[in-house]
Amino acid sequence: MEPLRIAQQSAAAGDWDTVIKQTNQAKSQWESWSPYFHVVLRHNDTDEVEVSFEEVLSYIQNKESGGEYAAANAVLIAKIKLLYEMEQFRLKNLL
Repeated sequence: MEPLRIAQQSAAAGDWDTVIKQTNQAKSQWESWSPYFHVVLRHNDTDEVEVSFEEVLSYIQNKESGGEYAAANAVLIAKIKLLYEMEQFRLKNLL
């Protein structure tokens, strides 16, 4: 998630080259784990993350810094964080 956080900060500063680079890095990392995720996670959850990546990339392409990009990127970060937390073996997952 760190590349997405860096991208968010870079967008606020107007550095769209870094936004693109960091978001593509995050997407590549996600895609490298995609076969594993499709085995252990619900397909709907992984599909939502993939759709969110495409939405974020669309905002980046249009350089939508008026809040649309920031909101979409925050949702993407939250979705990935939630999946990470679901994968952690914790008592709350058993309840």
